[in-house]
Amino acid sequence: MDPRPAIFWLSAIACGITCATLLTAALVWLDVGGLGHLVETVSGGTIALWVLWLALVSLFVPACAAMALWQGRE
Repeated sequence: MDPRPAIFWLSAIACGITCATLLTAALVWLDVGGLGHLVETVSGGTIALWVLWLALVSLFVPACAAMALWQGRE
């Protein structure tokens, strides 16, 4: 069994987790940095949904890109 596809997927997932962490940190930094009045106008549930959506996108986009690159090499 060729281990390269698994390594590709693991690296894509790690990249996605890193992107999601950076996006969450950026949102927290923006909130602390003075955009709190914008965040206060939106409910906490909406913010949580946006963070979840950004995390999912940042997971699947690199994974899909890695898969497309992998299939292009074959």
